[in-house]
Amino acid sequence: MNSRVAFHIVWVVSTLIVVAYGLGMVEYGFAIWEGRLPRALDAMALAMSPDMVWGRNGYPDWVTPLYALFERNRLAMTAHILAGSAVLVLGFTQFVPPLRRRWPRVHRTVGFVVLLSMVITLVGATVRLAAEPAELTYSGPGFDVVLWYLSVIGILTLSQAVIALVRRDYRQHMVWMALAWAAFLTAPSLRVNTSALFWLYGGLHEHANFAAGAMALVETGLLMLLWLRFVGEPDLPARGPQATRWPRWMLSAMAVCAAAMAMHEGVLAPLGADAFAGLRGELGTLPLTAIPWGLATAGAALGGVRALEGSLEGRTPAGWWHITVALAGLGALGVAATTPAGGLLTQPVNAVFLTLGITSIALLLGSLRGGVNTLERRPWSVTLAFFTWAPSVLVLGAALGLMFGLTADELYVVGLVLGPTTMSLLGICTANAAVVRLGLTRSERPGRLVSSPGR
Repeated sequence: MNSRVAFHIVWVVSTLIVVAYGLGMVEYGFAIWEGRLPRALDAMALAMSPDMVWGRNGYPDWVTPLYALFERNRLAMTAHILAGSAVLVLGFTQFVPPLRRRWPRVHRTVGFVVLLSMVITLVGATVRLAAEPAELTYSGPGFDVVLWYLSVIGILTLSQAVIALVRRDYRQHMVWMALAWAAFLTAPSLRVNTSALFWLYGGLHEHANFAAGAMALVETGLLMLLWLRFVGEPDLPARGPQATRWPRWMLSAMAVCAAAMAMHEGVLAPLGADAFAGLRGELGTLPLTAIPWGLATAGAALGGVRALEGSLEGRTPAGWWHITVALAGLGALGVAATTPAGGLLTQPVNAVFLTLGITSIALLLGSLRGGVNTLERRPWSVTLAFFTWAPSVLVLGAALGLMFGLTADELYVVGLVLGPTTMSLLGICTANAAVVRLGLTRSERPGRLVSSPGR
């Protein structure tokens, strides 16, 4: 089976899951409005276990606090869920090129409905998040930061898709809508991941829910990277080469920061040379099994700058870099295998390293197969180079967490969770030359790129 056939199988299965989830959420939204428990919880009980959903005595252990939150924000949550259902049920039609070519009016009409539903969904989510204190968020204040992050990503990508559409830059519109769709796919992805993590580790729903947030946007982003590679790019190829270079000092700064954080968290801290010993709480440091991951990730991060530049120029990265990436991926899986997964904060840490390991190896295999887009750049290698810099986001995550009054352990977990997500998105943007524009006026000038402030 070749990679194109495999992708289409994955795409069809994913679409069926998304549409089924969206249809189920229609009843869910009306149940919230009517103040009753949704029947969808019965499906969750089948997917996970009745004890987890309903409690051992038939009492909804986690459902009660969650639905108390919904009750306080009934209008916003109902709008969010019902509009989100419309997005998930209809949105896939925008990613079927034959439909756009044969029935452009249908494409535009359905696209307008999807766009309007996306806006309502984001407004509802933002209102709910703004109205509710972080400490009352289900799965804790750390998960509240993750939800804010996903909302902001949705707003940014959708706004860029609209700007590109107004400017009649249809290729850029395609790229940004693919990323916006990835942001909205995190809703069903979170539920699927929660079920998978429960079957893998057991435990409480709120723990698995937070951990699922570490994986969601990475998974959906890579799905849309595959779509851009196999469907979007052949349908709307770039008209010519575009500059996608970051300033070298910025790439070097991310690489050095990632290497430093990987060495400290993966090597020095487990060995007792912990610069943040006085700040850590009960979570503690990573186990000694993190040492191989820390060493390999530091090497892969420092070599990532040259690998990225080579990939952007159509050259294959050096073999030694591929080896360090493979070792880093295997090391991350080793950390996941030896990290406890039974707590609200330990399970997300476990999920982050599981995501780092699986995604690194998947991107590495893709880059070794030599997939090339019309800009003659390797999307897998470009995304992989950014992915090696995931530890650098620990600093950003800590800064965001401070805004929400998080504890030291929560700051650390949020930083870990946001790392793979942020860097995978930057890699996908760079691989597809995603242009960031602030104006609506159509212009022949290329505009400023996500991957560079300009030449």
